[in-house]
This record gives sequence, structure tokens and C-alpha cells, in this order.
Amino acid sequence: MIKKVLISVVALFSIGFSYAQEVEIDSRLEAKYTKVELISLQETNASELSFLNYCVENAFNITPFPVEKAGVSEMQSPIEIDDLNAINFFQLGLTIENVEWQYYPILGTDKLLVVYSRETIEANMKK
Repeated sequence: MIKKVLISVVALFSIGFSYAQEVEIDSRLEAKYTKVELISLQETNASELSFLNYCVENAFNITPFPVEKAGVSEMQSPIEIDDLNAINFFQLGLTIENVEWQYYPILGTDKLLVVYSRETIEANMKK
């Protein structure tokens, strides 16, 4: 009898714990993904959803454009960003490379958009 009660209590705590661990969907992800895709991720791959949520604001950095870097091969085509203070990474239509960082001059500014690699982003998430 005690064994059944103990198993029931452990099962209830497990269910409650897994429910509490559900990753919320950042609505800004809807700039790239449908609600159906996001719900599917929430149910089947919560770690990827956590990664995407983190990327909305943390997959990039805006830095001053180093003049000595103009024309180097690592530089991507210039990108237009309307509001540098309110960037949703997924509205930019960019992808995250696994290992390589990407560098985009921002049109009409002396700034550079640096997009981190997946490897760097995942390391930053662990900090």
C-alpha cells in the first residue's frame, strides 16, 4: 500500500514538474514561424524553442563599423534596419550559421550588425 502511495506521489510531482518546465513562446518568433510550428516545437523540442527565444534579442550585436574592414571578404551585403533600438532578429530574414559569425554593414549608419554563430549563442546561453 505504501509503495502505491509513494509511486503516485512521485508520478504527480513528475507531471507537475514537467508542466512547470514548459517553455513559453516569444510572440516575436511569429515573424519567421507559424503558430503551429511554434506549438509543435514547444511540444517536441523545448530546447530548440528556448534557443530561438534567446536568439530574438541575443543572436547579434551592433558595433561601430571598423573602417579597415570595408571590403573584406567576410563582410555580407549591407542590410537595412529601421530602428537599431528595437531589433527583432527574426524580422531581418537572416539565418544563424553553426560556426561562422556574419558581418553586415547597416545602411545609412556607421554601424555593423554582427550575427553570432549557433556555437557562440549556445555557449552564451549557458553563462
